[in-house]
Amino acid sequence: MIYNTGQRSDETFTILLDGTNTGITGNYIVNAGNEFEIALTSRVTETVYATNNYWGVRSLEEVRGRVRDGKSIIGHADIEQEPFLTEPSDIEFFSSSCQPGYTLEGSQCFSYKPAAVDYNTAKSICFLLRIIHDP
Repeated sequence: MIYNTGQRSDETFTILLDGTNTGITGNYIVNAGNEFEIALTSRVTETVYATNNYWGVRSLEEVRGRVRDGKSIIGHADIEQEPFLTEPSDIEFFSSSCQPGYTLEGSQCFSYKPAAVDYNTAKSICFLLRIIHDP
């Protein structure tokens, strides 16, 4: 997942899991705009394996701080994060059609940035980054 967002009225998270037999492996999970990267609902009853992901941090304590699971909320299942990646280069997170950090949708490349800007500002940023050719 690249800069995805999921939100409820009381907290924000990149991925909300609400099912069983879920595994999240080999992803680039970084969204500083959210309170948690992964959160579980109370319906998840088995351990979720979120291993071999890049979380944007280097220590296990920091990785654990990016999830909401049974270690922080009684009655929720746990999320297993070890082993985890300490370098983003360990994951190939782009297609040959888009530059790193961008996702191909149809024939265009997109990147989510956790900030609100108007259309003209966003277009100017893309122009400065040489993503589009005319302002």
